[in-house]
Amino acid sequence: MMNSLLITSRIEAPSSARIKLNNIWWGTLPVKVLHPFFVSEQEQEIDSEAENRLIQKLSDYARDLLFDYLSKAEHSEASCVNYLKRKRFHPTIINAAIEAAKSHNFLSDSRFAELYVRSLLEAGKSRRYIIAKLRLQKIPASLYEPVFEEYYDPEETLERLSDEIVRLCLSYGDIPLSKKKEKAFASLYRRGWELDIIHKAWKKSTE
Repeated sequence: MMNSLLITSRIEAPSSARIKLNNIWWGTLPVKVLHPFFVSEQEQEIDSEAENRLIQKLSDYARDLLFDYLSKAEHSEASCVNYLKRKRFHPTIINAAIEAAKSHNFLSDSRFAELYVRSLLEAGKSRRYIIAKLRLQKIPASLYEPVFEEYYDPEETLERLSDEIVRLCLSYGDIPLSKKKEKAFASLYRRGWELDIIHKAWKKSTE
């Protein structure tokens, strides 16, 4: 049985080829690894054996790309899926690459959640801000709530926020205290801080 193959490249990325099999995008490959498949940017026919070899090349390349992506920084599973989607890889190839990364313990949403929450808490970000970011990464509450329970210190957070209020007020220059308070509250609320903790931090900063 013969199958249709279309290989295309873009002017801005001539060393990378996009692969379409039977009118379905399967992903991208470096042009140099396509031989003997790459003939021209015209639709051609290949047999099932050649198609299977090409899909295996795509699968291997997707896995290597993902492993390299994860070697540089911790990422969520959702981020990894989106990364491979941008390369136009077929869902079956993406799923296989994700599972391979998990099996090697290169990918873990639980580990990502812990590192992410800890780093943003240390950076002085609000709990609401952090949770919003985690939800964008499709991290469930069951993974991040235990991290907050372990690392979130209300007193330390209040102290940091109080210091931030002092810094903000100094940066506002010579304006009435009521205006400084208004501006500080607005700034911190936009950054995800709840009004009750802003009130507590303001009171602490003016004691």
